[in-house]
Amino acid sequence: GKRSAFGSGLPPRSKNGDKWPLMRPLLRDLSVKPTPAMAGATKAKFCELLRLRASTPLIGLVDAADVRAKVNFPGCGIGNTPGVIVMQVRNGPAAAAPAGPPLCPKFARVVIVFSAHLEDVWIPVPAAPAAEPLPITSDLPRWTGAKRLRADMSQQPAAPACCEVGVLPLQL
Repeated sequence: GKRSAFGSGLPPRSKNGDKWPLMRPLLRDLSVKPTPAMAGATKAKFCELLRLRASTPLIGLVDAADVRAKVNFPGCGIGNTPGVIVMQVRNGPAAAAPAGPPLCPKFARVVIVFSAHLEDVWIPVPAAPAAEPLPITSDLPRWTGAKRLRADMSQQPAAPACCEVGVLPLQL
C-alpha cells in the first residue's frame, strides 16, 4: 500500500494507442496519483472481495446453465437506481445434477451491490424472509454501514461493492 505503479506507462498501443493523447496528461498529473492510503484501501478491498469469492461457490459459477438458473439482477432496467448494479445468486443443486445437494453448504443466496455513488444510496434489494439474517461482509469500517429500511430496501454505503449473504435455515 506504500507505492503505486500509477503513471509508469501507457497500455499496449495495439489496444489503446488511439487514446494515448488523452492518457499522457493524466499520467503526468501528480494531483490524480493515488496516495498511499488510497492504494492501501484498494488493496484491502480487493483482498476482501477475493476472500468473499473463496468463501462460497455461488460466486464464480462455471456452468452456463447454473448462471442462467441462479443469477439475476433485480432492480435493473426501467426505474432502476442509476450507477448501481444489484446481483443476486440463489443457491440450489447444480444444473447438471438437479437431485444433488446445494452448491453452497452455508448460504441460501448472495446479494452483491456494486455502486458508483460517492454518497449512501437507498436501493431495492430482493426481499428476505424475516428469519434470514443478511449481514454485510466487510473488514473496512466505512463499508459496513448498509442498513435495511424494510425487507425489500437497503441503504448501501458510499462504497464500490457490498455483499449480503443469506444464511441457510439449518445454520440459524
